[in-house]
Amino acid sequence: MAFSDDTIIEAWARCGGRCECQITTHDHSAGRCPRKVNIGSRGRGVDGAWEAHHTKVNSGDGLDNCEILCWSCHKKTQSIGG
Repeated sequence: MAFSDDTIIEAWARCGGRCECQITTHDHSAGRCPRKVNIGSRGRGVDGAWEAHHTKVNSGDGLDNCEILCWSCHKKTQSIGG
């Protein structure tokens, strides 16, 4: 499964340059992750790095199943399997 460029562009516009993670067991205890992400840093292990992430396994590649996560939240989400 992979998101189209259009879906990623729409998700990026929605995120407002900030990680969309709301998983409280990550480094943010309540609400949305405060980390900023940079459009040119997708998939890179640098400040502002991010990745487009499926919110639900096997639920398609649409905007409703896509969130922009900072690199830290993305790695933690991958390590718990979703």
